[in-house]
Amino acid sequence: MISMTLGNRYEVRLNDITKEYEYFDNGILIPRKKDTLYKYLTFNENTIASLLGCYLWLTNPVSFNDPFDCNKNLIVDYAEDPQEIKWNTRNHFKNIGVTSFSEEKCHPLMWAHYTDSYNGLVIEFDPNHKDFLTKDERIQNLRWRKVIYPNYAGPMQKGFPFAEEVMLTAKLPYWEYENEWRLIGNLTDKDKRYANFNPKQIKRFYLGYNLVKNNKAAFQILTRIRDTNYPHADIWWVRPSSKKYGSYKVEKIDF
Repeated sequence: MISMTLGNRYEVRLNDITKEYEYFDNGILIPRKKDTLYKYLTFNENTIASLLGCYLWLTNPVSFNDPFDCNKNLIVDYAEDPQEIKWNTRNHFKNIGVTSFSEEKCHPLMWAHYTDSYNGLVIEFDPNHKDFLTKDERIQNLRWRKVIYPNYAGPMQKGFPFAEEVMLTAKLPYWEYENEWRLIGNLTDKDKRYANFNPKQIKRFYLGYNLVKNNKAAFQILTRIRDTNYPHADIWWVRPSSKKYGSYKVEKIDF
């Protein structure tokens, strides 16, 4: 069996039957699927466009908030992009796009960081819809991957078939609280980074309490988008519980 360890808890193994590489966390197989995932969003023009157009934007990792994320230094002699000189980083990919989700819908740090302090929202997303991940000439090999958090990784030889996949999914252990999953795609056009989804994949909207209380226009825009594109999806709002310190009250909004 071909295998490689990544830090103190992860291992990559070649499955002799499927001939695919599988990832293990302390000996337990990391799944390739999750029934439900959550995406944290700031309320802005990009979010409005995404929800109106039913697409996910696959970001160039150079825009991430962690310069060590998707870092090419994990692979020996990985080709440098000229743009990396400009950005002084090693994670610029003109032909790869990534969008992030989480297993958690009510994590205080993520609500604070990724929704502009509860002025945004979280969407509950079905990643396994039968019409998703279909072939598209704009995006090839669109796939879900769970992020791993090794205490050490690399540098790996470029010839290892799993090296690039590890590079795109390995983050420092400080980020493990996010329980992140990624949708990764190889782009044929660096300017067309959108992956369309079926509207039924959005199952619920969770609005931050500051948006509901303080931004009437945003609330009206989101409810109009829901009524037009996602009439099956309920709208809930998330606010701190008045009864238990550190917990949330998640309540359905009835119209």
